[in-house]
Amino acid sequence: MVLLPKLSALRFPCKVDTGAASSSLDAIVLGTEQRENKRGELITWVRFSIPSIDGNSTATQHTARLLEIRPIRSSNGETSDRCVIVTAAELMGHQWPIEITLNDRKNMGFPMLLGRKALRRMFLVNVGRSWLGGRPEDFLDSDD
Repeated sequence: MVLLPKLSALRFPCKVDTGAASSSLDAIVLGTEQRENKRGELITWVRFSIPSIDGNSTATQHTARLLEIRPIRSSNGETSDRCVIVTAAELMGHQWPIEITLNDRKNMGFPMLLGRKALRRMFLVNVGRSWLGGRPEDFLDSDD
């Protein structure tokens, strides 16, 4: 369970995937806008919606500074351009900044994927264990 404290008070069930370079969050991009900062520089922001985890609540709207739009190759080999943001992640008592791509993951098993770049120098992955960072009681019925 990963907390993204700058985006939501909820913890997201998360799949650790060392085969994926990037982390990804189930989100629908609503648009981008440019704003001028105090120094007169134009900064691009992305507006997005995060669907509720339980499917019963309404989606939440968010805005974050757009780091870049990056081509990402999915597990089926297709490449698509995705918005990338930087936000704080909290897992097992550690908090650190991570890059997250915003992508529709509604057909995936987990609303969030934690890739190897986010794990680098922070965690060792035990491939023989599951839910070491806490397990939501109502998310999965199996031990996977």
